[in-house]
Amino acid sequence: MVASLALLAATAFAGSPTKSPAKAPQGIVGNDDRVAVETTEFPWRAIGRINMVNGAYCTGTLIGPSQVLTAAHCLWDRRGQRWAPPDWLHFLAGYQRGGALASFPVASYRRAAEYPAVVGNRRDHLASDWAILELEQPAGDDLGFLTLEQLVKSDLNGEANESIGVQQAGYSRDMSYVLSLHPDCQVVGFAADGALMAHTCDATEGDSGSPILCRRGDDLAIVGLHVGSIDWKGRTFGVAVPATTLIGPANDSH
Repeated sequence: MVASLALLAATAFAGSPTKSPAKAPQGIVGNDDRVAVETTEFPWRAIGRINMVNGAYCTGTLIGPSQVLTAAHCLWDRRGQRWAPPDWLHFLAGYQRGGALASFPVASYRRAAEYPAVVGNRRDHLASDWAILELEQPAGDDLGFLTLEQLVKSDLNGEANESIGVQQAGYSRDMSYVLSLHPDCQVVGFAADGALMAHTCDATEGDSGSPILCRRGDDLAIVGLHVGSIDWKGRTFGVAVPATTLIGPANDSH
C-alpha cells in the first residue's frame, strides 16, 4: 500500500523539485516553507502539544469539547515497550514558548482496533495510525474545536497533475517551542484503496498527529491526520490518514 501511494504521489507531483537544504530535517519538501503562528486565536489555539511524562511529545487537535485527535504511535512508550497509561498524558492547548493557554490531563483514549498491540514496523499500519484522547474536562467549549471533512480521490478529478491546496500546523522537533504552519502545500495523491493520502507539507518529527487543513467556506476543516513520511526517487512526501477514516470514530467519541 505504501509503495503504491509513493508511486501515485511521485506521478502526481512530477517535475524538477527544489532540493531541500543539506541539513534540513527529514520531512521537509523542497524549501522550508514553515512559519511560526500565534496561538491565541482560533483555530490555532485548538491545536496543542501532547506531552508524555517520559519527555516525548506529539501534536494534537481538539475535534470536540473533550476530544483530541492524534497519531496512535505517539502513545507508544519506546523505552518501556508498552502503551502509555492515560495519566502520563497532558494536552497543552495553544502551546507557545514554554507556556500554554490551558493544560488538560487525559482521562482515557482509544485507538484503531487494527493498529498492532505492539508497535513494530509502523509503516505496515499507517492507515490505522490514529487515536482519540478524552480529556478529564472540556476544553473545546472555550477554545473551540475543528471539524472533520472528507477529501477523497475523486476530488483530484483523476488527473495525475491535479492537487488540492491544504495547510498543515504542528510542533516540529526543530521548532518545538512554537506552532509552525505550512500555509500553502498540497494533497497530491491517494493510495489505491483511498486509505492514505500523500501531501507536500513540511512536517517533521514532532508533527505526528498534526492536522492537514483545507478551507471550507470561511473556516478551516481537518481533511487528514499526518502520521509520517515516505521517500520516493529523491522526493519526500508526507503521509496522512484521510478524514474519511476518522469521522466515524470521532462521532462515536462525542
